[in-house]
Parts: sequence; C-alpha cells; structure tokens
Amino acid sequence: MTTNTTPITIEHHGRRHYIVGAPFSARERLKNAGCKWDPERRAWWSGSAEKAAAVVESLAAAPLMLEGRPVKLADDSWGVRLIGASSVDVGATVKVSTAKGDSWQTTVTAIVESDANGITVKTTERPRAQTSSRSHSDPRRCREHGCSAPAVIRGYCRQCAFDEFDN
Repeated sequence: MTTNTTPITIEHHGRRHYIVGAPFSARERLKNAGCKWDPERRAWWSGSAEKAAAVVESLAAAPLMLEGRPVKLADDSWGVRLIGASSVDVGATVKVSTAKGDSWQTTVTAIVESDANGITVKTTERPRAQTSSRSHSDPRRCREHGCSAPAVIRGYCRQCAFDEFDN
C-alpha cells in the first residue's frame, strides 16, 4: 500500500488551527472530525487546537492509501489523478473512485504528470463500467442511468453501450 509521505502539520492563525499537508483521501475523516475546508488556503481547519492535534495524530497512526479519480490521458489510455499527492512509486497500488461511488484498486505503471495539486499516473486497467445503484426494473429504459433512450444493446442505450463495451 502506498501512503502519502508529506508530513501533516498544524499551523495556527488566529482562532483557526490549519491542518496542512493532509491528503485528499483523508477528506472524509477530516469532515467526520468536524474540520472545515478553507478554499483560499487550500487546507482543513479546526477551531480547537486539541481537536486539530488529535486529527493529525490519528492520520499519522493510520496511513491512508492514495486515492484518485479516473482520467483519460492524452494517448487515449486511462489513468488516475491523485489529488493532493506529493509522491507515488511505479508499482504502487492506488484506490480509484468514480463520481457515482464505484471504486477499485489498481497498480501504477507510469507517472504522467506532477504539479502542485497532485499527480497523474497511468494504471494497469481502464475504469470499470459504471453501473447504476438503481434496480433495472424497466426493460425499455437504459440500465446505466435510467435515461428515456430505448435500451437497444443488452439493456443499454446506444451511448452507454458504446461506453460499456468499447475497448
């Protein structure tokens, strides 16, 4: 498992205690701890120094797997954008999550781009077909997103069938 190697620190500014260096994959933990996101500073903060220290300690004790979103690369292959990551090794396992809530793990095969906001990597497999969480009860509707387009290929509309079965 690859973990974020950037140290997580606390910076005190007025009444806010900023948690600096927390990876994107820690977002849910920080929200659950009551921390708030400051978009201008691009960091999480807490009004309590004790809470901020406890959150930093818990993040250090339980390393997080790097997580990102699937992206189409310039060469038409698939990769993953690791938001907030500062480093990753080729051969590392990362978690990929879609906007629809699907997720899986894949292996990094190459580092494509690195900038201040994160790293884009090439992976071993393309994104899996996304399926809707709704039950597919109406055979006349597309099973992918329930659109009103007629289901013509194995329960999918033409656009979703292309996305599902293309190679």
